[in-house]
Amino acid sequence: TDGESVETLFIQKEDRACVRGHLLNLSSREQQIVEGLYGLKNQPLTTEELAKQMGTSPNRIRRVHERAIHKVRKDLNDYRFGTN
Repeated sequence: TDGESVETLFIQKEDRACVRGHLLNLSSREQQIVEGLYGLKNQPLTTEELAKQMGTSPNRIRRVHERAIHKVRKDLNDYRFGTN
C-alpha cells in the first residue's frame, strides 16, 4: 500500500542518515573511501578507480575499507544496544 511505501522510504532515509552520522567517526581517508565505493556523494567507483584517483593501490583501498566498515558496524551495534 501507499502507507507502507512511504514508511519504507522514511525508514530507509533515516537509516542512511544514521549511517552518515557514524561515518563522522572515521578518519577523513576512511570517509573518502567509503563515500567513493558506495557513491554517497557521487557515482560509486570501483576499487581500482578509487585507488587511481587517490594515488594508492587497490589492495590498500580494500584494507582501509574493511577497517572503516568494521568501525561503522561496531558504532552501529553500540548505538543500537546502548553500550556506548
